[in-house]
Amino acid sequence: MKKIYLLAVGGTIAYVGGNKTDKSGGQLLKEANLNTESEIEIIARDVLRKGSAQLSMGDLFLIAGKAKEAIQEGADGIVITHGTDTLEETAFFLNLTVPHTIPLVITGAMKHGALLGADGSANVSAAITAAASRSLQKEGCVVVFDDKVLPSWYVRKTHTQFLETFQSQFGPIGYFSEGNLRMVVSVKTPARLENFEELSGKDRLPEVYIETVFAGNDGRMLKKAKESGYQGIVIEGAGGGHCSSEMAAAIEELGRDYPVIMSSRTGTGEVLNRTYSGGAGSEVRLLEKGVIYSGILDSRKSRILLILLLSKGYDVDKIRNVFANYSVFDD
Repeated sequence: MKKIYLLAVGGTIAYVGGNKTDKSGGQLLKEANLNTESEIEIIARDVLRKGSAQLSMGDLFLIAGKAKEAIQEGADGIVITHGTDTLEETAFFLNLTVPHTIPLVITGAMKHGALLGADGSANVSAAITAAASRSLQKEGCVVVFDDKVLPSWYVRKTHTQFLETFQSQFGPIGYFSEGNLRMVVSVKTPARLENFEELSGKDRLPEVYIETVFAGNDGRMLKKAKESGYQGIVIEGAGGGHCSSEMAAAIEELGRDYPVIMSSRTGTGEVLNRTYSGGAGSEVRLLEKGVIYSGILDSRKSRILLILLLSKGYDVDKIRNVFANYSVFDD
């Protein structure tokens, strides 16, 4: 008999309205009405009861720690129920900090239980099925939502209300048919060159600021971010990773020993590194100034990775090397 742990964190899937206490993990299991008694033992634990917009980096380390405890106790698979607002960040974080030894699945709901068409129970049922499958044993953390399996490297929340809000720019790696998991592709991810599993989050964590490029943004907030204690900055650049000449000057003033990561505000696709060189805010000129390009990682995932690297005490050169390996997947 397989042993699956359900770790409840909170969010819409647990919401009951008003000032009432959110549903526990045990309640979520009961509502899912699973018919697995002869095949699966499910152990429900409540980790947090928070909306995901309220989660801190310390909370993410707590969730990862509980997942590691479950692995040590002999879990065959883990399901985490979570709010959808920052689910993609937690999924990516768990992918980097929890060993890839058993299926690790994160799910949630777009409609809480009091609404018509609530999707929480169906998502929990599918997530349990996925966590009990050998097919996901080495895939790291995956998102199971709306009968799809999505890789944490590429998943994004794309709509405020649609049930199919979670998407991957390369599509799902699996789906469910009549309650059965069908895996169609395996995720291509970089070699895990860095080990973040030993990080506990008990010490004060580095803080990383995200700044978005928009028409007229001259970069004045970048210096203030550094002065206020942020230890690194991720920029959501325009298009392939561009900014204004004024912001480029502001980046240069931060110094080459201060990590600045350039991603794209488009949210999908790889940032450029050798296509445009015609202005100070082009990718070629920014790279010359020491900016680190995020490759295929979006701003939120880049922030998570940068926090973990800073937590290990890495300098800018080492951070640049890690991003080069983690963000672009060459053969």
